[in-house]
Formats: sequence, C-alpha cells, structure tokens
Amino acid sequence: MKVYTAILAGLILFSVSCKKQDAYNPVPSCFTPNEIDTVQHSLFATWELIGFVNPDGAEACKPERAGYCSLVIDGSPQSKLHGGCNEGFTEYLSITPDSIRFGKVTRTLVYCDNKMDVEDRFFKGIQQSALYSIRNDILTISTKDGDILKFRFRP
Repeated sequence: MKVYTAILAGLILFSVSCKKQDAYNPVPSCFTPNEIDTVQHSLFATWELIGFVNPDGAEACKPERAGYCSLVIDGSPQSKLHGGCNEGFTEYLSITPDSIRFGKVTRTLVYCDNKMDVEDRFFKGIQQSALYSIRNDILTISTKDGDILKFRFRP
C-alpha cells in the first residue's frame, strides 16, 4: 500500500510541476520583442529578418535553413541586402516617420537549395515596402500587397 501511495504522490508532483502552455504561459514567438531592449532604435541600422506575417495574419518565422538575411539602412543612398545566399541593394525612394519606399532590388543570381523561397519573398517584400514601425528591437515593414516582414535590430 505504501508503494502505491508513493507512486501516486510522485505522479501528482510530476504533473503539477510540468508547465502547460496556455494563456498564462504563452509559447514564445520569434516576433516577441526583447522587453529588456527598451531603446527606440533608429531605422538607420542593421536589421536581421526574423519572419513574415501573411495577409491572413498567420505568422511564419524564418526557417533556420534560410540562413542570415539582413537589411542595412545606413544613411547612404543605397540599402544593402543579404538574402541568405545572394547579396542585393536598393535605393530608398522616400522615408517619412511611418512609411518607407524602396526602389527595384538588384541582386546576384546564385541558386542555393532550400533558401530561395525565403530569399525571394524577402527581396520582393523590400521592393514592395509601404509602411514601417519600430517597437523595441523589432522593425515591421508592411508591403503594398499586405505581406509583413519582421526584423530584429542587430548592433
């Protein structure tokens, strides 16, 4: 009887100690801002692509297989792009406090297996940019067709 009581007590303790993901303990998203980084970052910086939000609102974190994708806006007339495989650049045509428009993206044309879908969507999104916002360390760029690109500040 003591053995059954000990096993039952152990099972109860184990089930209580396991954290369940729910409204009180949400699963972290790749889009969660770094709450420690409360600096309002300038648009003129290096931004790493972390994912997309589809027009239907579904989030899609950038898969690891896509490699490092970045947007560098440094105050020069051209912004530099790294798509995980190919390099690119574009001019920014206009910047206001909440909108940004880039010109045509010029890029190298190397094919890299398992990276091209993310890279193509990234370059297309930059070329169709319309609005942007920055919250903590997250840059959000909305495109004319409703796609959203999300970036994280990189020092």
